Amino acid sequence: MALSSYRENPSVEKVVSKFKSHLVLHKGNELLKQVVDVNGIHVLAASLDDADDKTLRETMDNLKNRLWSN
Repeated sequence: MALSSYRENPSVEKVVSKFKSHLVLHKGNELLKQVVDVNGIHVLAASLDDADDKTLRETMDNLKNRLWSN
């Protein structure tokens, strides 16, 4: 299936979106392990080279929510 044709199929796009959400959750779990505390401030430095804007936003929102709930 060509890249352009999967984007034209809403059901495939929905599956791809759900898969990306699962990847975000997994990546967030891995990133959470890398957070260090510096004088009471949570610090994380990471590179997410293959993430698009939406994925980055979801990952950071997930991390913020989990860090602030502690």
